[in-house]
Amino acid sequence: MNELIERILQKAQSVKKRYDELEKLIFSPEIMAHNSLWRRLESERQSLEKIVCGYNELNAAIAQLKECRQNLARATDAEIKSLLEQEAKDLSQKIQDLSAKLKMSLISGGGDKGAILELRAVEGGEEACLFLARLADMYANYLSKEGFKFELTKGAYTTMGGLKSAVISVNGSGAYRRLKYESGKHKAAGFAQGARTKDIAVSVTATPMQDTQDIELEDKDLRIDLFHSGGAGGQNVNKVETAVRITHIPTGITAVCQDERSQLKNKERALKILRQRLCDYAQKQRREAYRKEKEKARKTAKRVIRTYDFESGKVWDKRTAYQADLKAVLGGQMDELLDAVIMEEESGE
Repeated sequence: MNELIERILQKAQSVKKRYDELEKLIFSPEIMAHNSLWRRLESERQSLEKIVCGYNELNAAIAQLKECRQNLARATDAEIKSLLEQEAKDLSQKIQDLSAKLKMSLISGGGDKGAILELRAVEGGEEACLFLARLADMYANYLSKEGFKFELTKGAYTTMGGLKSAVISVNGSGAYRRLKYESGKHKAAGFAQGARTKDIAVSVTATPMQDTQDIELEDKDLRIDLFHSGGAGGQNVNKVETAVRITHIPTGITAVCQDERSQLKNKERALKILRQRLCDYAQKQRREAYRKEKEKARKTAKRVIRTYDFESGKVWDKRTAYQADLKAVLGGQMDELLDAVIMEEESGE
């Protein structure tokens, strides 16, 4: 079993551990009584199911291959040995196929956000702008091949046709998961024209698209208090508890309405006010989370992560020491390069 398959199994094993924990949790009386929590945990369990099935299939195939090789070592009949050799060959291919499938499940799982890539020329003047234009085309080629919907916004062109900056907005499930580790400094070697040699680099920052989903209100998360309305409003207002205060228990945010004579109308207005306050709160939380992600990406963007060597025709990723054909990568064949980085960066999670 090679090193890559071992790393895939190790990563999948941690997913299976979480899956087993969720299996126990969702059947516990405490969780089952808590509707929204149960739904969230069940949704998470379902999202991991494909990975766990792939992990079990791969382990079963590895065990079968081990048994087959043991039988082959003991076999003396030529015909049986031939059959076992073919079986071992088939199982080896099956293991390769299953590991590739599991790897893709691990990479694409749990990443349903869109992504925003920002490219800026940071070292090398005009040559850096020309290099940036090549990288922008590289990402566009890759995203097109993978079927992602995206929009490429180009900054100002230079006199030689280079780009000072570019922004790529990518929609589609798993986009951010695929591109999040592109944040960093991308350097070019052997790209300068003539006899000049200079540092040429483009900074790339990858950030997730901000979530715009509304807050879902559930009865169990709300505490409703009724009280007598104060001030003018007539005899009914003073005798009946028409005023309504609604508290959103998870956040502690409240809304009060006592303007209407009807308790029902006050409740409807209070819910409307509460929903707006929760939306404002959620937007503030999203903006803060986005700011932190962007700041993290900008810090990472100062670190050299990849070199594109135009003299040797190779691309070298410094995090994984993975090398790829430059022409193929610039043409959009980035899958293996990205897979290696994702597996390396997330192997310790």
